[in-house]
Parts: sequence; structure tokens; C-alpha cells
Amino acid sequence: MIIDNYDSKGLGSLLLSYTGELYGIAFCRTHNHSDSEDIVQDVIVKLLQANEKMHFKSVEHLKHWLIRVTINRCNDYWRISIRHPLIPLDNIHDEAILYENEDESVDLALLHPKERQILRLYYYEGFSTREISYKLDISESSVRKRLSRARQKLRTKLGTR
Repeated sequence: MIIDNYDSKGLGSLLLSYTGELYGIAFCRTHNHSDSEDIVQDVIVKLLQANEKMHFKSVEHLKHWLIRVTINRCNDYWRISIRHPLIPLDNIHDEAILYENEDESVDLALLHPKERQILRLYYYEGFSTREISYKLDISESSVRKRLSRARQKLRTKLGTR
């Protein structure tokens, strides 16, 4: 056990009491809600993974450890984002997709907006057809059909089979 005086239920309620503060620290440093939530989750997972190795002298010791790990994880967040910047999908020009041969490009404007959206989710963002159907609130067969139509239109445009 991490702290001798706490059982698993007591530790869970103790962690719940600190998540708001940890989230606040993470949000002040990242300015992003979803990244802050991810950081807090990472910190809690790290604590649970270190369950047998870590022995805290008191609740305050646990709190300081959680805060320090949260700050370190925020620093990692910035370090990673500087080394590997992400480009929002809104900034990507989807008028053309480079096909296998870089000289051949396809104008996506010939596709229906729903087909373009499916292509973007499937190929650019890497979602499965099941995930796309859940995200767009349509049946999985509709996703597969739209994907098939879009591929067929692109094949026709490229003159390939």
C-alpha cells in the first residue's frame, strides 16, 4: 500500500480530491483542456504503476509527489510539442491528395462533401469504419459505401483500376 493508513477506497477518494488541483496546474501550463486531462490521467496511472515501489510518509508527501509529477509531465508535453509540432487538419489543404506517384494528384473537389469527410477521417486521421460511424452517427455500412464511392471516383479520375 502506498500510504500505510489508507486502503484502496481511501486512496481513491484522496486521489479524487487532488484531481481538480492537478488539472488546474496542467491547464495553466498547457492551456488545453484535453491535454490537461491526459496529463492528469498519466500522473494517476504512473502512481498506480508505482504502487508497490513508492511509499509516502504522509498525505502531504503524496500531494507534493503528484504535483511534481504533473509539472514534469507538462514539461514533457511542451518538449514533445516543440520537437514534433502538430498541424491542425483545418490548415491542411485537402484540394489535392498525392497518389503513389507524386506527379499525379487528385482534385478532391469532385467528391461529395460527405465522401471527402469520410476519406479525411479514414486516411488522414486513421479512424476505423466503426469509429467513423460512431463519430458521424451513421451506420457502418453507410461509411463503407461512401468510402467505396469516393475510392471509385478517385480511381476513375486517375484512370486506374
